[in-house]
Amino acid sequence: MKLLASACVALACFLGTAHADDVAADGGAGAAADRIDIDSDNFIEGSLYFVVYHELGHAMVSEFQLPVVGREEDAVDGLATKLLTPDDDEPTPDYLMGAIKSWFLFGSLTKVNDIAWWDEHGTENQRAYRIACLLYGSNPAKFKDVADTVKLPEDRRGGCERDSKQNEESWDTLMDDDTYGAEDKVPADAATPEIVYQPTEKFQEQQDYLKKLGLFDDIAKFMHDNYKFKPGIKLIANECGQVNAFWNPGDRTLTVCYEIVQAYQNLAKQIDSTAE
Repeated sequence: MKLLASACVALACFLGTAHADDVAADGGAGAAADRIDIDSDNFIEGSLYFVVYHELGHAMVSEFQLPVVGREEDAVDGLATKLLTPDDDEPTPDYLMGAIKSWFLFGSLTKVNDIAWWDEHGTENQRAYRIACLLYGSNPAKFKDVADTVKLPEDRRGGCERDSKQNEESWDTLMDDDTYGAEDKVPADAATPEIVYQPTEKFQEQQDYLKKLGLFDDIAKFMHDNYKFKPGIKLIANECGQVNAFWNPGDRTLTVCYEIVQAYQNLAKQIDSTAE
């Protein structure tokens, strides 16, 4: 599943390859992004972890043949949010705030004519607000500042508690061994996914960054320790010719393109220069 049609266009616009002669569909996204005060490291890392957990959600849906009510893209956004929501003893949701900020930034960069209204994903602004809503709803007292920062309307906040509980309970039920049966949906021959960094000359900096970050190592360990995937899944970093990350159910690969790492890094530099 590709990242998001209009988000890719927004990144292309940022990188200077899209037309800028139509009207921006900001909708307050730029101001919302500006209010989220996190450092560039958490911005990049949070954005990448969210994207990969999102794609892991697609992998879980196809590998375990999970039923999905509604749009799959919304469902796996919910999974990524659930997995990145801090536990009670963890202080701040920096990674999720990075993801929220990135979606708001994409929303502020996207032109009206480039919004893919037909797409299987929600708009960038909708995705940002949904993450914030689910995060706030998971612990309204702890994450009130999140709702305040993105200016989530008061009359929406009550529904966020319901939505967050539904999201968490739905995923817990879907991935419960008793529900699916160990011999049926959760194979016994668990294996750690293979990690592959495809050679690149153009994006050597991004490959080095991913290796140092340990994103794939974390995801592979998470998959092995928590779910019994059948052997053969690969986590691949590769040069794709596009800003993207995707799960391919046919060859059972989760790919992070070096281009998307570069795009987040460039956007972070822009954020830093604006803040100075």
